[in-house]
Amino acid sequence: MLSEDVFVRALYTTRENERIFLASDSMIQNFLKNGLMDARSIRNAHKIVDEIANLQNKTKQREKINELIQNVDFDFNERSCSALLDTTFNITDYLVTTIVFMSKMFRVKKTGLPAMHILCIMLSKKRQRSDFLWMASELDRLLGDTSRKARALISDGDTALDGIESSQVFSSPCVRITCGKHLEENAKTHIGENFSILNDIFGTTDRFGTHTSGIVDAMTLDEFEKRVSTCSKNWPLDVIEW
Repeated sequence: MLSEDVFVRALYTTRENERIFLASDSMIQNFLKNGLMDARSIRNAHKIVDEIANLQNKTKQREKINELIQNVDFDFNERSCSALLDTTFNITDYLVTTIVFMSKMFRVKKTGLPAMHILCIMLSKKRQRSDFLWMASELDRLLGDTSRKARALISDGDTALDGIESSQVFSSPCVRITCGKHLEENAKTHIGENFSILNDIFGTTDRFGTHTSGIVDAMTLDEFEKRVSTCSKNWPLDVIEW
């Protein structure tokens, strides 16, 4: 299958590890056409958010946020050209790492949100930074030179995944975002059912949909650090170290 160069595109084998890179030409071309943006457009979007985050008047800040998110195409534009990286365990003898992306050209009829398409898959025996560096290298080889970028790369917080950021399409101004679901699962693993601390971190939403912001809702690094400093005064030491 490797010699056919149709779906199995690369193989790496040592005594300790094995990696297989899977992607068809149509998957690669679809990503190039419908999964990437001009870097300038991404920087302009960042500039708008930064300007709102730096407003000193909180009422004005909320007005600007509402104005931004109430745009009819906000949800679609916010998600399109973002990629998701995830590794699935306990399916085969291999770890299965998949990168999917949200298309800027296709919508899901029921939700109106961007359709998700598979970009590539890596089978590997291990989940180390070197594995994801290899995955990024093989992806770039198939993509060829491009100055366009993904808007964001969403993954869990495992530092081994940092290796994928060496890919040209996932480097700046593409931003790495920790998946909210994985972040909450990781937090519960370390914190348990201590709802007071979980509420400090993630905030709360009442039955009417009113959200009281938590640490993760901070819009600037300065605001984030202040919230952590205030909330962590009542946290156990092991949670603070985490």
